[in-house]
Amino acid sequence: MRLIGTVSRGMGLAGCNLEPVRGLIEDRSGLRPLIPNTLNLKLSEAYHFTPDFTVTKAEYGNVEDLLFQHCRVGPVPCLIMRPSSHEDGSWHGPAHLELMSTVWLRNECALTDGSLVTVDIGRAIVSPQGDDA
Repeated sequence: MRLIGTVSRGMGLAGCNLEPVRGLIEDRSGLRPLIPNTLNLKLSEAYHFTPDFTVTKAEYGNVEDLLFQHCRVGPVPCLIMRPSSHEDGSWHGPAHLELMSTVWLRNECALTDGSLVTVDIGRAIVSPQGDDA
């Protein structure tokens, strides 16, 4: 599945909010070290997903679970991070993605507010030679 979103400014809270569980997210996702921020994308319609893994509200020390799905932006492996309240329609809502990665996506992909970004859902399949399959 492929989604196209428009880069937008977030609330600036993801980095500090996720810091206490960043190691847990890295362990469960296999992506490390994760950059302590998210890239925000607005979608033209809602995207609901079944998470690849969850950080529970008990683990997070918060009032909601964090849902994660593997994806890619070009060759860059990423995660969609979505608080359960957003999946249910609060705050950004399900027509919005917050992407985590091991690189600063704005810099790596030369993105600015309003840039269009293609997101491929699922894990990157890497051959033994290190090339995407």
